[in-house]
Amino acid sequence: MHIYLVRHGDAVSVHPSGDRPLNDQGRREAALMAEFLAHAGVRVGTIVHSGKARAAQTAEILNAGLDGNAKLDVWSGLNPNDPVAPVAERLNRTGSDLMVVGHLPFMAKLVGNLVHCGDDAILELHTTAVTCMLKDDAGMWLIEWLMYPALLGFN
Repeated sequence: MHIYLVRHGDAVSVHPSGDRPLNDQGRREAALMAEFLAHAGVRVGTIVHSGKARAAQTAEILNAGLDGNAKLDVWSGLNPNDPVAPVAERLNRTGSDLMVVGHLPFMAKLVGNLVHCGDDAILELHTTAVTCMLKDDAGMWLIEWLMYPALLGFN
């Protein structure tokens, strides 16, 4: 089983509503990452996100670039400073490939939690970075790969 942990795309620095949407760079990053994921053969039945505009928009762009058939869902507990243990437990009970779109520092801490490094952030996650994690036969999460837009030539 794979989970794809995604930090949302680059967002505007301020917004009147307080809920910052993606900026042009963030939309381009997400589209580029979706193209990479599609070529890599990534398929998920569900993409979950925090409900914040920047995460929801990133999820929508990724879904459209994959095949547009994933169910989009909002999960509570994916906000920047939420505790990671409840989401880690939920992911451990998940039986199918899933994509999770969230925020820093939460996403970096979630990776650490899943690979048993506590709740420390163990990776630098750039905007629209994707961490592919594999659950092995023993039920352990392993980091299979990490991709971010600069590695795909995005400046």
